[in-house]
Amino acid sequence: MSYLLDTNACIKYLNPSSSRIINQIELLYPYDIFICEIQVNY
Repeated sequence: MSYLLDTNACIKYLNPSSSRIINQIELLYPYDIFICEIQVNY
């Protein structure tokens, strides 16, 4: 199953106090996680 992370999920993942979302994302295979190209900061 694939997961498309929205902006809020990405921000929560980067915030160290959001351990729940971090734990959930880290249980997934990296190939199943996607983010929208617009959210990528070059």
